[in-house]
Amino acid sequence: MLELKLLGIPELRYEGELLSLPSPKNLAILSYLGVRSETVSRKDLLELFWKDGKASNLRFVLHKLREIPGSETWLETDDHFVSVKVVTDVQRFEKAIHNEHYSEALALHPSGEVLLKGLELNDAENFTNWLDLERSRLSQLYLDALQGHIKELERTNKTDEALKLARQLLEQDKLNETTHRTIMRLEHKRGNTEAALAQFEQLRQILKEELDVEPLEDTLKL
Repeated sequence: MLELKLLGIPELRYEGELLSLPSPKNLAILSYLGVRSETVSRKDLLELFWKDGKASNLRFVLHKLREIPGSETWLETDDHFVSVKVVTDVQRFEKAIHNEHYSEALALHPSGEVLLKGLELNDAENFTNWLDLERSRLSQLYLDALQGHIKELERTNKTDEALKLARQLLEQDKLNETTHRTIMRLEHKRGNTEAALAQFEQLRQILKEELDVEPLEDTLKL
């Protein structure tokens, strides 16, 4: 089984053995196919990774990918399409969130690092645009997982742990009114009403300075 770690610094394994990474362009193509998890046309790959779109470029990459151990089991190609059978941490991360297993999702992505950290292709603008969108999407999913885990902790009365995580989340998204409300609610549960009110005033000041708006009705009711 081929495995790709794509969140943070990439890693490639086959049957559990760590392999040397291919060249940046080859790694990018392999990663793109892994994230897509479906058959992709050769035409689309050419448009995504090369300005001139020469078929020989893709043929050379596929030749190099076939040199990776086990390629006969995970790389499928024909005259028109390419696909890979690979397990990625992105797949596992998204599945855990879909199943509302937020602690499992965060264990797969503990630091919220970007997709394919350090990988940049100066000669593939279309791929770079796709990568930016994927990084943004996964960053939002990471924030969603944090929020979901905070709710899990709150439901199980792990108030201090939930509060610590909520403050971490707020550092990344200071305009997240849901998180402000969570902190207010958790502080109140701890008997610290003064801190809860201080959190509300902090939110009101941030919203006024940044957006010139007042807190939402749900926040005012709380």
